[in-house]
Amino acid sequence: MKDNNVEFTDVLPKYLLFKFAFDMCRSIVLVPFIIIWFLGVGNFICNRYAKSIKCKLTDNCLYWTGGILFNEEKIIPLDKIQDIIIIKGPVLEYFGINAINIKTDKDSISLYSVKSSESFRDDLINRQREYLIKVNSSSQVVLLENILLEVTNIRKHVTQE
Repeated sequence: MKDNNVEFTDVLPKYLLFKFAFDMCRSIVLVPFIIIWFLGVGNFICNRYAKSIKCKLTDNCLYWTGGILFNEEKIIPLDKIQDIIIIKGPVLEYFGINAINIKTDKDSISLYSVKSSESFRDDLINRQREYLIKVNSSSQVVLLENILLEVTNIRKHVTQE
């Protein structure tokens, strides 16, 4: 299979602008900065963050990278993914987007504003299934080879006595 680059919609910066403003409202200390946020600083930061986000699905991993001041990179092996959740709600629906939350045992990643999120989820599940089949079958072959080697050693040992 070929690698898939995940595409994001153009609404992501606008959604992030309002999401971060809402987060500022929850903190009394940051309320005075909301005016500065909407006068241009927020647009600059959200546009830069949205442009920095890259996500790529390969046959064995999901690569995610993004950040504003510091670039964060996550590599999630497909066999470590435990849960894939599509989140829909009134605020996300207002912006015409939804979110995909991908959870592992130690980490999670949320992808907002993914184009055709249902098909991305299905592709992710199919690749995970194919990867697990490939890994399990190769480990079974190694196990069978080890068993055959042991049986051969036992046979040689028995015939020598």
